[in-house]
Amino acid sequence: MTYDSQVHQLAVTAMAASLRWQQLIILFWVYGAVSLVSAAYIESESEVLPNDEFVVALASATTRLSLAQATRSYRAGMQTLIMTDNETMVPFLNTVYSKYREVYKYHPDEHTVAEKMHAKNPGDYRAALAPFAAHLHFGDTYKWMLYGDDDTVFFMPGVRKLVAQFDHNLPFALSDNLWYDSNHPRLEAFRCLPCGFNTSAVRTTSAEQNGTANATTAAKDPFFIPRPACPFCSRTDACPPSEPDCTIGGGAHGGAGMIFSVGLMRKLLYDDMVACMERIYHCSGGDCLVSQCIWRAGYGFTDPGISLLYDDPYAHILFDSLASRWFLRNPIEQIYLGNCNSEVCSYLVRNAVSFHLRGKSYPSFPKAAAAMFGIVESHAAAVEFLDVLEDTESRPPPRGT
Repeated sequence: MTYDSQVHQLAVTAMAASLRWQQLIILFWVYGAVSLVSAAYIESESEVLPNDEFVVALASATTRLSLAQATRSYRAGMQTLIMTDNETMVPFLNTVYSKYREVYKYHPDEHTVAEKMHAKNPGDYRAALAPFAAHLHFGDTYKWMLYGDDDTVFFMPGVRKLVAQFDHNLPFALSDNLWYDSNHPRLEAFRCLPCGFNTSAVRTTSAEQNGTANATTAAKDPFFIPRPACPFCSRTDACPPSEPDCTIGGGAHGGAGMIFSVGLMRKLLYDDMVACMERIYHCSGGDCLVSQCIWRAGYGFTDPGISLLYDDPYAHILFDSLASRWFLRNPIEQIYLGNCNSEVCSYLVRNAVSFHLRGKSYPSFPKAAAAMFGIVESHAAAVEFLDVLEDTESRPPPRGT
């Protein structure tokens, strides 16, 4: 059995539960249902960006290539650059998989002594090169770049809602899953809020949200809330007034994914970014190298800020919300089981931007790849099903009325 047919067969099994959504719609249509309340604070975009306005950048390895290729589940029609560790396979991969708009580039693992490693793992430097290599290759042919691990799933409905709020020609790096004090997501992380964000609507402060705020930061600025930055987030804007020379630390989490505007990538020239990474040692991962070099170039991350409007902000993180992993893994099944009758569930189905699959947690990478297809299909079905529930005007009245 070929690799492609193996993944396809596994995907059929993984998606079986997801495809029950059609029966669910019929069930609710005939018997009526209590609508789920969806507190979608992100307004629908006025213009839906087509897939060819996005590019995808990621890195992988020969043993994990099934995962990288399974990202086709969400990126149909998108130009994609995949960094790999096998130089001899690159010509073959580019010939066979160009039909998926995939471009493969080679960069070796780091095999220097530990004291000279730029990041923790041998493949981290390759992963850090991916977004800059992608812009070098594709140029200004896109508006937004999706950058993550080879087992990161982007939910395109949420992605489109998010980027619709920003000008792609300005330098934006978007994420609300950032490292701080060796943990993520942490709302104490230094970052900005979008221009015009109403900070008076923030329900809690980052120093209080999980009781683990850095003692120094809390003492200097106990009610630190990121500042809205206009027109975009600079390094100066991201630092609190009490720490004007703050550092970003680990930056955004790679598994949760990041979104970069073409306006940002125009500023981050490939050679400059390579030179930057060459000066950094012992980063926690490729995400750390990327985040550090964005920071050193003068830019900070912009947090969409939506999570701060809730009493439980960690449950409303858009980029791989840890609090919601159990139902984002198969949301249509959770609806079927009656486990998605909360505001948090419907909110994240509507607005979640990404999900980190964690491929190593599966029995094999091909099985993890199949699960990726199932997650994307299940999420799409769940979004459509919530639309059905909210469309009360076209639903027949309950029997007996």
